[in-house]
Amino acid sequence: MDDTLYTRRKKAFAIDICIIGIMFFICVKGIKQENLMLVVAEAVEYIGLFFKDVCKGQSVGKRIYKIAVVSENGEPASLKQLILRNVILIVWPVEVYRVSKQDKPRLGDIWAKTKVVSVENRTK
Repeated sequence: MDDTLYTRRKKAFAIDICIIGIMFFICVKGIKQENLMLVVAEAVEYIGLFFKDVCKGQSVGKRIYKIAVVSENGEPASLKQLILRNVILIVWPVEVYRVSKQDKPRLGDIWAKTKVVSVENRTK
């Protein structure tokens, strides 16, 4: 099994997107007004994407795959960095293309000056 950091990042992101999708359907279920449903759907999507890593640099997917977002210097990433790195997901096709190249960091990581690291051996 390929257990590289790159592979774990992809799997973690897939889990996070599934969770955001489930939150989306739970939140819009039962809303009868189409305009309100669109507003709620967009809010859930963006809140889920922008804030998914704010708990110690880990989303649910990252926690499962034992990876976390940290500052470039290895220190814990700030709340601003964690949100900033995910704002770039608005242009997700660019991020998907870039991440499909294993040797390239996400634009969000470059912009926020963060990186994703393994936390398997990290002390608490």
